[in-house]
Amino acid sequence: MADFCKQCAEEMGLPNGMEYLQTVFDTNDGLVTEVICEGCGHTYVDHTGKCVAPGCLREHTIPVDEDKEYLEKVYKPPRSGGSR
Repeated sequence: MADFCKQCAEEMGLPNGMEYLQTVFDTNDGLVTEVICEGCGHTYVDHTGKCVAPGCLREHTIPVDEDKEYLEKVYKPPRSGGSR
């Protein structure tokens, strides 16, 4: 069965298959769930199933200038460089 994030599900008129994969407390602690959305591909979702990945293929990203605090809280990009 195909699963869709909240945004893809709403766009296509399908059920949100990513909701409740984690708790609201996880999201408040800055955690996200790594998933494969049939619309977005490899992405990250919060407790509502909302796609929050900056690199989302369908560009569901929260604009950084609109909600930078939330984006920084739920997505911490990997460090660049060769630290060991």
